[in-house]
Amino acid sequence: MLNIGEEVLDKKYENPYESERLNIIETLIPDATTSGRGALDIGCGSGYVSRLLTGRGWAVTAVDLDAGNVERASERVTKAIHGDALSVCRSLPSSCFDLVCAFELIEHVSRDDGAALLSEWARICRSTGLLLL
Repeated sequence: MLNIGEEVLDKKYENPYESERLNIIETLIPDATTSGRGALDIGCGSGYVSRLLTGRGWAVTAVDLDAGNVERASERVTKAIHGDALSVCRSLPSSCFDLVCAFELIEHVSRDDGAALLSEWARICRSTGLLLL
């Protein structure tokens, strides 16, 4: 059940543009073929995409700068982390996720931070993994 804050955040996906965008995202998310495969949802917001990932069998770690978003997402994921994307990613070991998702994030950071994030996402995603932006 959605709480009021989450309901407001998730209502944006009722907009036809957002709804179609989610349909496209859903087609890009593979099923986790084995249990325990790890996915990282960076800039998770209310956890909507995290919920999609979990529904497909992924063990999801969600990251967001907003504490309220982390709290909402924590009900949907294996682990939720409050912090900025770059610092959190830098603290993670190399090749630790099979899937890294970062929707609606890169356009909100400086060019230098964006380049650093792309480098970190490539580092933490396994060589056989998938990076979805």
